[in-house]
Amino acid sequence: MGVVSDSGVWQRIQQGDGDAIQTLVERYERHLINYFYRVTGDPAVAELLFERTMVEAVRQLIAREGGENHKLEIFAIAHRLMGTWNDQPQDVPSGAPPEVSTESAALVRDALGELPLARREAVILKLFHKFSYAELGLLLDTTPTQVCYEVRVGISHLAEMLL
Repeated sequence: MGVVSDSGVWQRIQQGDGDAIQTLVERYERHLINYFYRVTGDPAVAELLFERTMVEAVRQLIAREGGENHKLEIFAIAHRLMGTWNDQPQDVPSGAPPEVSTESAALVRDALGELPLARREAVILKLFHKFSYAELGLLLDTTPTQVCYEVRVGISHLAEMLL
């Protein structure tokens, strides 16, 4: 049997299939934990925000049919939950996540940590998660032009810090 689409997974969840929730978690775990880690710099916070995102996604979307872009919907939930972390001090630790141990990765992570949070999030979502500027405008509640500006300025600052 082939890979079930996100729409198929949502349908199975709505029908009460508990295995479909596990499929959803496995499908988004790496992407969301990496996103949260890159923004927060804290593996424990990344794990906690991932768990909250999955619970909220299932809770919000189980009662209705999701839209066409399930990835965008899930990242929108993740972005909203970042607000709970955004209200706290944003000291990005120097430790690398377990799967990243190279010096170059640590330099990039530290450079990302120097960017203002909104710019850091735009850069991470564009470069690492491949959202379009239009999708990011919806996700970050701004215009695609503003997102493009934030990403370009962020990349420029990263280049200055890394070179």
